[in-house]
Amino acid sequence: MLEEYERVYDNETGNIYRAYNGFLDDIGDQSRYTPITDSQYAEGYDGWIDK
Repeated sequence: MLEEYERVYDNETGNIYRAYNGFLDDIGDQSRYTPITDSQYAEGYDGWIDK
């Protein structure tokens, strides 16, 4: 079984991270992290956000 993850964009640093599935739900209403756009998938990611 593969772990699921989501990619998020850090609006403060401009980095893209792979975060655990449900990360955006867990952090609630904020403006620092947003889901990446389709065009950002090709940019890779800069690190992981673990639970």
